[in-house]
Formats: sequence, C-alpha cells, structure tokens
Amino acid sequence: MLEHSDKNYLNELIKNRRNITYFSDKIPDEGIIKKLLSDTLSSAPVKNNIYQYKIEVYGPEHYEAKKSLLLQTICNSKANNVMNSVLLQTGKVSSKEKLREMKRKYREDLYGDVILSLSEWDLQDIYKNYKTNSQVMAPYLLVYKLHRNRYVPPLRALRSSKNSIASKWYNRDAIVQGSMHAIILSLNASYYDIDHGFCKCYKKIEKNGKNTIFNEDENDLLFMLGLGYRGENPPGMLVRESKKWEKPKPEKIYEWM
Repeated sequence: MLEHSDKNYLNELIKNRRNITYFSDKIPDEGIIKKLLSDTLSSAPVKNNIYQYKIEVYGPEHYEAKKSLLLQTICNSKANNVMNSVLLQTGKVSSKEKLREMKRKYREDLYGDVILSLSEWDLQDIYKNYKTNSQVMAPYLLVYKLHRNRYVPPLRALRSSKNSIASKWYNRDAIVQGSMHAIILSLNASYYDIDHGFCKCYKKIEKNGKNTIFNEDENDLLFMLGLGYRGENPPGMLVRESKKWEKPKPEKIYEWM
C-alpha cells in the first residue's frame, strides 16, 4: 500500500490502474468496501446535486446469482453473433441455414433454454466451454443503474418546481455521473490494494429467473464493477484474446485553441 507521505502516490495509482477480468476467492474486508463507497460518494462530482444513477452492491453471499448473471455475459470475437454461435455449439440448431430460417423471437427462446441448462453446470466447466466476462464473479459486484426515481437533496428539492429538472431523469447524465464515481472508486480501491474490473457486456434473458441481480432492459444498465483481488485464470479457461492497444498520440485527441 502506498503511503500518503509519498507525494507521487496518486500518480502511481493512476499509472498502474488495470482492469481485472478474473478474481481470486480471497474476499476483501466488508468494512473497507463500505469505507470506499462512503468516501467515493462524498468526493464524486454530481451535476446540480441531482443523482441520476444508483448502485446496487452484491457481496460474496450472492454467488449463485452472480453465476447466473455470468451466463448472460457470454461473448466471442463477433459479439453480434453470440446467440447464434452458442445455439450451434450446443446443437440446439443444426446449421447456419436453419438459423437464417428462424424468427429472432424463436432463436431467443431457444437461447434462454440453453442458458437455463448451463446454470446447472459447475463454474469451472462454464469457463472451459464459453468465453465470459468473469469479472461479474468478483466478491463484491457493483451494478450501476439508471436511477429512475433520482435522489434530490432536500434543500435542492425545495428550490425546484414540479416541472423543473428535479422531476426529470436523463440516461446521459447518469452515465457521466456513474463513470466519474466509478473511476474515483477504482483509484480509492487501488490504494487499499483492492483490484477492480469493469463490465458492460450483457444480454437480457427473460427465462433466466435465477439471475436476481440484473435481468432488466439493457438501457437501464450503465455498467458493472467488480471489486476483489486479482487471481490466476483457472486451467482450461477460455479467454478473449488480450490486445494491448496503442494509446493515441496527444494531438489526435487534444486540440489546443
């Protein structure tokens, strides 16, 4: 852990920040997690003091629900074809020609059946057969959602009329606010040597009743953030190809006026 006496500690945290995809079974202290959440909330900026986002926190006791959610993050190199590739892989559909003949609603229904059957599998067998966003299995999973009811501080509410901004919600503002909260939280977590992993890939599957974490419309999900300690990928785990993308030159992003 870096000490506050090191004037460069924040710079080091930023430079060393990494997105983790697989977490170990070691569980961070719940008291530290609560402190991180409290400290971040008090320091993250929010437009007009109106909170358009909310965060649901799922601890280690939600293991089975996370496993069911994991199945709704199955991915491959061609994200738009995940459902089709899984249906072919499992033999639910015999050929690509058959897929093209099917209506999408019927394909989605079949896909829901596949996900339900996979929920009975052992977690390691899922990892060996499907590429997933395994960061949702982190000991602590934070689900950033659109806050349709908003939180408006009492004094702010008193100054707002019924038809003012206090009675509206905006997905755009929620994404901005939630993102600022999450990046501050990730840096606070790094200070305590707690790793983090972001995830946005998700597909709603109505049949998957075992997923009690998030099975709502994709537009209500901002993203998810896992907190825990980095682990080594289990033997045989299918993972997406890791690509070290080159960062752009400053002049490609910044325009001095």
